[in-house]
Amino acid sequence: MIILVDSREQAGYDFAKYGAGFDCRELSTLFLATPIRFNGRLLQYLGRVLRPAPGKDKALVYDYLDPVWVLENAARVRGRVYG
Repeated sequence: MIILVDSREQAGYDFAKYGAGFDCRELSTLFLATPIRFNGRLLQYLGRVLRPAPGKDKALVYDYLDPVWVLENAARVRGRVYG
């Protein structure tokens, strides 16, 4: 599950339901709770909260990791994107 949070309204959106083309610059927080491995998809998700918007001075990303080998492997791949 990927949850995006709008800082003004404190509303949450499950990004998996919205897909490509969803644009809401006011989103400020991203919770990743799924084993994303594809760099393009991760960058798209990060871009949702990194877009500038009036009154938004920062973006937060929470990337959850369970100690299961397949999830740990996906986290290592994401780590390369985070740099």
